[in-house]
Amino acid sequence: MPTHVSQSVKELKELGRNLYAAMRSDFEVNPNASALPLDYFEHIIAWYQAHKDDTAMMDDVMEACGRAGLSASDAGELRDYADTLFQAGELKVERLWELTSESTDEWGDPTPVPSRYEAQ
Repeated sequence: MPTHVSQSVKELKELGRNLYAAMRSDFEVNPNASALPLDYFEHIIAWYQAHKDDTAMMDDVMEACGRAGLSASDAGELRDYADTLFQAGELKVERLWELTSESTDEWGDPTPVPSRYEAQ
């Protein structure tokens, strides 16, 4: 039977993996590289909305980077990247949204972040 601790660890591991996917989408130089999948984006947003008032949120984000199953150097890069996404404890939703394929319409024009995802 899962414990509360194991659920927390599972959430952090998933957050770390989703943040790593965001980092790869952001840093990939190949124009044909895949965009950040919308479900990854949604998981990051949902986690942030559930934890944004927690004083230890940034500690959890940094722990998530270490639980993503990466090498030490990749985890370090992910921590640096997470610092750019979570500036002053606020997730930069617009920047994350730009990594998804849904951020542009069929003509390549930018689409705004849907209100359900905006930081509240």
